[in-house]
Amino acid sequence: MLIDLDALMDLFGLFLLVLIGIELLDTIKIYLRDNVVHVEVVVLVAIIALARKVVVLKVEELSGDLILGIAGLIVALGVTYYLIKKSGLMACRMNEKNRDE
Repeated sequence: MLIDLDALMDLFGLFLLVLIGIELLDTIKIYLRDNVVHVEVVVLVAIIALARKVVVLKVEELSGDLILGIAGLIVALGVTYYLIKKSGLMACRMNEKNRDE
């Protein structure tokens, strides 16, 4: 085999890290330009970051509490994303007053 499974998972984790960085830079750019925070994108970045963490973790070395905590985060982010999509809240405009504080 040309590449082993651990190296492939590390490569995929690196790809997800680059994707997270690109999404965060895009979010910051939009915020600075339009003074708008895209809530959906922020939650998606959190979901991608958690997915990356799950991919690169070695399950054999984890405690049950940590696995339950990660599962709880996955459920919470999934519910949050569902509620954002259902409510139609895609972006949040920041007040100039709040921005200066």
